[in-house]
Amino acid sequence: MSRPATVTWCPCLWLLLLSAAAAWPSAVRQRTGAHERIVGGHEASIADHPWQLAFELGGDQRCGASLIGPSWALTAGHCVEDVQLYYLALRVNGSFTLGPNVQLVGLPAEGYDPPSGLHVTVSGWGYQHSGSGSSSTLQAVDINVVDRETCRKVFVAVNVVTERMTCSGEFTRGVCIDDSGGPLVNSGTQVGIVSWGFGTCEVGLSVQTNVGYLRAWVRDTAGI
Repeated sequence: MSRPATVTWCPCLWLLLLSAAAAWPSAVRQRTGAHERIVGGHEASIADHPWQLAFELGGDQRCGASLIGPSWALTAGHCVEDVQLYYLALRVNGSFTLGPNVQLVGLPAEGYDPPSGLHVTVSGWGYQHSGSGSSSTLQAVDINVVDRETCRKVFVAVNVVTERMTCSGEFTRGVCIDDSGGPLVNSGTQVGIVSWGFGTCEVGLSVQTNVGYLRAWVRDTAGI
């Protein structure tokens, strides 16, 4: 079955611990301005989301990411799927200096599965709506986790929603293009990584990688 033309803006479901490439020494960095923004959100201070990173390629905003260790950034695998592996390692080039506006996000226990109704916040510089313009400031939106069975029914004709994934959002509130790789956070703990959804972002509901499901892999890879 072919996919509808409206779907998807982020098709890949695996994640990657990502480094700044030698050719682009600031490819993963904090920033307070970029292109596009969250759907139905509000302007946010980096002080309230100090783990938020922007993944840039050749100086252009590509995806969001999060700071999980002084030398480790976490993002979605599809954010780098078309980048030659020659340019990538598993750690950032150097390390981030922690301070009031630069902090590590917490990670959940292995096997943690965000329950339906859990209050979460997602931040980034993705589109404000389908086909929108740009924003010079970080955006954030408060939403809730949606139960997996409901999510499966919504995306049944699009893709398979597995235990490796969690869903969140509501009509006119959620993520959009360029928010990929960004963190879904509850009380300072990252429970999801923005992954994919409908091309029409106003639908609101989207799918994230379930960090708890892959927690052991993160620990074995990064020692975190």
